[in-house]
Amino acid sequence: MFFPFILDHSTQTLYNCEQRGNTLKNYFIITDGIEMNDFELMKHAKNYIEKMANGINPLTNEPVPETDLLNNISISRCLFYVSGILQNVLSGDQQKTVQQHKPPRKADFSITEEELAGFEFSQDPLTISELTHRINSLVDLANMKPLHYRTITEWLGGIGLLEEKERPTGGLTKRPTESGEQLGIKVEERLGIDGNIYYVNIYDIHAQQYIVDNLAAALAK
Repeated sequence: MFFPFILDHSTQTLYNCEQRGNTLKNYFIITDGIEMNDFELMKHAKNYIEKMANGINPLTNEPVPETDLLNNISISRCLFYVSGILQNVLSGDQQKTVQQHKPPRKADFSITEEELAGFEFSQDPLTISELTHRINSLVDLANMKPLHYRTITEWLGGIGLLEEKERPTGGLTKRPTESGEQLGIKVEERLGIDGNIYYVNIYDIHAQQYIVDNLAAALAK
């Protein structure tokens, strides 16, 4: 599930890149006097891209399966970069013509105790993608790499709360250990939009609290 977009204001339309094929240019032009419908299209596109960057299906607001392409860290970083470009356009900080260029090197993810204090805990269990998205929403990602959920799951694996297990379909995935289950990490069966069943780890409010309280340790790993 991957929906690349390009904004082409010569025709005032949002196109799917797949429809443009080899005709894509390596720049786009931001015209003066953007009409409100175009502004809303950009906001809508940014919202979709940001959700995909966080491993969430923008059509259903459900986390995608762990094996989905969107959970590839390189894809996620690219989507966050595009989301940042759109944010600059929406805020009026972008130049008239945006040439394709190598993005500046961003700082590693960091968050202050004051920022983290704004985390919104959920009484309903969250997936790790949803939890990570809530953390990322607390900071300005314009000049900083987003937190990827693997930073947290690898740390949880290192302290014995997650372990690798083989999937019925092949390959490995992380599942809670007995200690992880006692903390509040469970496995939930879900039905994908394609009709296939998949399984996802969910984190109750106690597990959420544990991760937030120990996020500095996860980032230091």
